[in-house]
Amino acid sequence: MSFLLRNHYRLNSSKVYSPSFPLVGLIIFFICFIILFLISACATTRCGSIGNPDKGSLRCGERLTKGYGYRVAESDYAWATKETITLIQYAASATLIMFSDAPDLLIGHLSSKNGGKLLGHISHQSGRDVDVGFYHKDGKYHRTFFNAEDETLDVLKTWYFLETLLLTNRVKLMLLDWDVQRLFYQYLYPVYPKNKLDEWLQYPRPPEVRVGIIRHSPSHKDHVHIRFICPENDRECVD
Repeated sequence: MSFLLRNHYRLNSSKVYSPSFPLVGLIIFFICFIILFLISACATTRCGSIGNPDKGSLRCGERLTKGYGYRVAESDYAWATKETITLIQYAASATLIMFSDAPDLLIGHLSSKNGGKLLGHISHQSGRDVDVGFYHKDGKYHRTFFNAEDETLDVLKTWYFLETLLLTNRVKLMLLDWDVQRLFYQYLYPVYPKNKLDEWLQYPRPPEVRVGIIRHSPSHKDHVHIRFICPENDRECVD
């Protein structure tokens, strides 16, 4: 017999015991147990990237706001995993430290607050995708993306930003028009080992040959689409 029931009999020895008391107690205990279980489950819910970039969601995402060396195009679509945001901030600040005359870099869409489908995009659903503009030779910040041409693209600054990310080994892929890749390749070929260029760039191999981290996409001449691999602790993330 439980301590509670023994004391119940001691304090109410003159009364006839009603079997309804333990039944009510058990019901209350069961309800409390369910509530505590739900609270515990909510507390241990994992935050991060859920599912695939083109069929996923974002849990407990963080919003990227204007920072050192960059500006955000649309704050409603600037949500991502903590790692994604940290990597963008790291590369932008590193570029500005290296090139003190660099203008702010335009950061386009990441994900919506809870991920899922984003208007105008197939991916950008799980907090690991970001569209990034280029640095241009006029040294000015541009509020919109515009096409990279040999006469306008600041290859040195833009490549420094991209390479900073590549060297973290956290990049899954970058989507960039084949002709824009050519501009980078012409700059890099004299000084970089061929095996490193082959690892990073699809160019000069044909657009249909899907190799390299930086791959051709015909709609990416005015910006680069960057996708990061799943954060190590995001167990529901799918690369």
